[in-house]
Amino acid sequence: MTRARLGRDRARGFTLFEVLLAIALLAVLLAGVWGGLSAATRAVRFGDARDARLDAMRATQDFLRRQLAQALPLPYATDPRGGQPEVFDGAATRMRFLAPLPGYLSRGGPYLQTLQLVRDGDGYALTLDYAPWMGADARAPQSREPPEVLLTGIRGGRFAYRGIGSDGRMGEWTPAWPRATRPPALVRIELDLGGRDRIDWPVLEAPLRVGGGATGPAAFNYGRRR
Repeated sequence: MTRARLGRDRARGFTLFEVLLAIALLAVLLAGVWGGLSAATRAVRFGDARDARLDAMRATQDFLRRQLAQALPLPYATDPRGGQPEVFDGAATRMRFLAPLPGYLSRGGPYLQTLQLVRDGDGYALTLDYAPWMGADARAPQSREPPEVLLTGIRGGRFAYRGIGSDGRMGEWTPAWPRATRPPALVRIELDLGGRDRIDWPVLEAPLRVGGGATGPAAFNYGRRR
């Protein structure tokens, strides 16, 4: 092959096959880079969502512990059948009691609080409804504000209650509190978060500071003095 022919071959540049091969390699490289960026973005978003979910769960547990610890043995209603004062209402997915609220939710004094699981799309939400308590002789207060949503994305859940018997011993857990005239000693809240964001709800067992204490004249006088 002469020098003149070599010069002509070099002047022609790359062949079509070489160009196509280079484009294919570049496409593979770009696809790999894009896949890596997408995976990194998804990981960051998942981490942010998980952190937010974890913070919401911890805040909810702390809030519930504080509220239950401050429950007051004050009557919010009277049983029409027996005329007995009602100070605590506990069911499998709802509980009602009187307690102070944080300053950002209230104006001071006891509030009638209703904690319950309500339907929310395909799952449930844990909500808190509240209304100011006007005294033992007033009608049951009605909430004027929409319920506070404490936690969403719940697959299911249940509440349970445990009290102190007449023999002074702790009783068994029950899904419904049978004695509305006195609060339980312990409240348990179990929630199924469905493994969302790989977070599980630790079973919450909260003591009530007044648990097991009977109501009496002092409770009624508290309302009359306010």
